[in-house]
Amino acid sequence: MLFRSPLFRIFLLFVFLASCVASAAVAGDAVWRDKVAAPALEAVAAGPTQFLVYLDQQADLSQAAAIADPDQRARYVHETLVEFASANQAPLLAALDAAGVGYRPFWIANLVLVDGDESVLELLASRSDVARVHANPRIEFAAPAVEPDDAKAVA
Repeated sequence: MLFRSPLFRIFLLFVFLASCVASAAVAGDAVWRDKVAAPALEAVAAGPTQFLVYLDQQADLSQAAAIADPDQRARYVHETLVEFASANQAPLLAALDAAGVGYRPFWIANLVLVDGDESVLELLASRSDVARVHANPRIEFAAPAVEPDDAKAVA
């Protein structure tokens, strides 16, 4: 009798819908995390950091091979990359501006260096126009050793 009750059926429907919503939330979390390299997740877990956001489209440079003159070919490649990145990055940059997030665009690889925390990382990785996100590696170089003879030459 309990299984035929309309109230029980409503309860089952509610449980089913709640489980669907919960699994969709978990799946959504997994989708954006799949785009993020592990070092970026580790870096942002420690606090605000910088990460490299690679967009999903790249400029088509196939026509460059047909240009014989190296200067014209270089000009074509440069102009194509700059124009493509400018147009392709515009929606992402507008979203970053609206969020008040610091960034620096790069046309040569169609990527954007972004300053942010985990919420910014999730916002960006959830976008359909973002292919992947990597940590911005910090590379420190040792100062060159100055030999006594070199110090005299500099002075």
